[in-house]
Order: sequence, then structure tokens, then C-alpha cells
Amino acid sequence: GVKVEEEMKKRRSMGPLRKRSGSFTLIELLVVISVIALLAGLLGANLAGVRERARRLECMNNLRQIGLSVKQYSLDYVDLYPEAGAAGPTAASHFKLLSNMLQNTAKVFYCPSDFSKTSTNLMTSMSDANVSFCYVRRLTENTAHSVPLAFDRGVGTVPDGAQLTQFVGETWLATAQHKADGGNVLYVGAFVVWEKQFPNSAGSTNEVRIP
Repeated sequence: GVKVEEEMKKRRSMGPLRKRSGSFTLIELLVVISVIALLAGLLGANLAGVRERARRLECMNNLRQIGLSVKQYSLDYVDLYPEAGAAGPTAASHFKLLSNMLQNTAKVFYCPSDFSKTSTNLMTSMSDANVSFCYVRRLTENTAHSVPLAFDRGVGTVPDGAQLTQFVGETWLATAQHKADGGNVLYVGAFVVWEKQFPNSAGSTNEVRIP
């Protein structure tokens, strides 16, 4: 009838309908792949930064625990800090004197960002291969609280056995555990500070042992 003819005319006036296939064109696929690659790169960089910040915090907590153990040690040894004497030429030999305070948990001397060292729980067999921190010798409870006691290794090119004053103004190398970003410093006052540059408060000529 009339209605059928009108409907047919209406459809003819709309023209043929284009049907879109369910597949992507090559350009669309390339765009999608590029976006995914960009997002993956950004996510990977962010995750790496988060992991490093977590390791840095653990490193800081380990140094803080060392500082508290040194304080406890000084109570038993008339305000003296661990000192292995002439027979202790390594950082590990001085740190091992804290075994009673740390109950054989040597892993506190290791920084998880220090991939050239290995962690261990055995204080008795601990060596510099298991230690990530430098140690300043012959300090006491009477030393100014602003003097560094231990710190992340990799500061400049200062050699093992150098005086603490030789570290002043130096920066951490790209080969250090936190790269050239800086390092954690434990002070005699048992507090830990993240430093970009070795502090000027290091007015001590005491010898430093670098693991």
C-alpha cells in the first residue's frame, strides 16, 4: 500500500549503509601499540623509582639500628665506641664488636641497593664483602653529635684509611649504592640524614674504614 511505498522511498533516500568490519586498520594498530609502549615505559620508570626509595629507606633504618647499638655498646664500655685496634684494619672488624647488641643479625650492615655486596646474618664470619657502610674509628660518647659515625660507601675517590676531614664536600659516585643521588649518614647523635654532599660538620681527623 501507500505506507509500504513511503517506507521504501525513505530507505532509498538514506543511501546504502556502510558496514564496518571488526578488525583494526594498520594505522590504528600502530597507534595502539605506541600508546601501550609509552605507558609501559612510564610505569616501569615509576616502579623502579618506588623500589629504590624503599631500599633507601631500609638502608636508613639499618644505619639507625647501628647507631642505637653503638649507644648501647658505649654503656658497657665507658663511653667508648667499637674499636678493634691495630688488629682490625677493616670496617667489618669494628662492626663485629656489636654482635652482642645485634644478636647476630649482620644483615643490618648491608644496604639493599648495594648490588656489589652480599647480605649475611652471621656476625662471626662477616667480612667487608657483607658491609655497605664506612666506619669512623675512635669516636666516643663525648664526641660532638654532629660528627658522622658511619655512612654509605662510595664517597668521592677518598682512599680507605683517610681522615674524616678528607670527605668534606665530596659527593657520592655513580658507582655508589644510591648512585650519584646522595647517601645516608649516621651521626654520633644516633640520627640518620640523607645527604647530597658529605657534610661540613665532619671536623674530625679520625680514620675512616671503607668496606
